[in-house]
Amino acid sequence: MSDRKHQAELRKFVRDLTTSELPVTILADVVPGGGKSRLPGIIAEAFPDFHIGWFVPRLSLADQAEKGMKKDFGIQIRASGNDINPTRGYKGFVTTTHSLVSNTQLWVDELSRKDRKYILVVDEVHHGKIDRAGNWQKTAAALNLLPYKIRLLMTGTIETNDNTFVFGVPYKEVGKGWIPDLQNFDGKVIRYSRADYRDWE
Repeated sequence: MSDRKHQAELRKFVRDLTTSELPVTILADVVPGGGKSRLPGIIAEAFPDFHIGWFVPRLSLADQAEKGMKKDFGIQIRASGNDINPTRGYKGFVTTTHSLVSNTQLWVDELSRKDRKYILVVDEVHHGKIDRAGNWQKTAAALNLLPYKIRLLMTGTIETNDNTFVFGVPYKEVGKGWIPDLQNFDGKVIRYSRADYRDWE
């Protein structure tokens, strides 16, 4: 399967990335249907000694992640609940943000292990919200505690209409509103728009 524009851009970025440049955060702003689920596998291929720690908002997405990683990259990750040692001999885990919120310390401990390095993946990161007064919703607060060497934040929604900010995305005030300020993002931004998607089709 050939890479789309954003997938090729990520592949080049991580191919050139050295461990001395870690930790790093990658923000993938990808239109729905744009193939963002392949991005964790692209990073995993570039860092084969890393495990994958993948958080999703729904069980259906956990199932898709588990099957997609095996089908597309030959990498087996385990769909997990709040389990000690969630990988159970596999190359990583995928679990829900509900599991993260309900037992945050378990996941902080897992991602802090000295014998295992992780690529931290957050799917649909727009579910982690911070209001305009600076109050952190539970999911955002839990995500903020997770350690990482490589962190991939994936979403197709960085502009919100409910007076909140998306976890990990910088914003700036314009007139009476706020817009994403990706020029001041501390890391790498990869974007794939509706126009890109139409061109690829």
